[in-house]
Amino acid sequence: MEETNGKKHRKAEEKYQIVKDHLISKRQVSETCDKYKIHTNNLYRWMDEFFAGALEGMKNRKTNRQKDAEARREERLKEEIRKKDQIIAEVVAENLEVKKNLLES
Repeated sequence: MEETNGKKHRKAEEKYQIVKDHLISKRQVSETCDKYKIHTNNLYRWMDEFFAGALEGMKNRKTNRQKDAEARREERLKEEIRKKDQIIAEVVAENLEVKKNLLES
């Protein structure tokens, strides 16, 4: 906890722990505020931020799953292209060998 201009500033981790403790303990807001010596407005604001962050985290989780699926698809397509390139290289090499043999005969 930092103190600036007589006001105490708590780190995000500490705010998170206070809100988590409040929700798990199911105490009254006033009891939690007394325990941590904070104003009720602060606790309510921190809870709003807590839940907004949770919602954003769930949205990001869906986005991350989509990104993972896209990355797997991209890797699969790259592997298909590598295989096709290899086949093309083999066919071209065989073609050149056949042409070389035809010219020599």
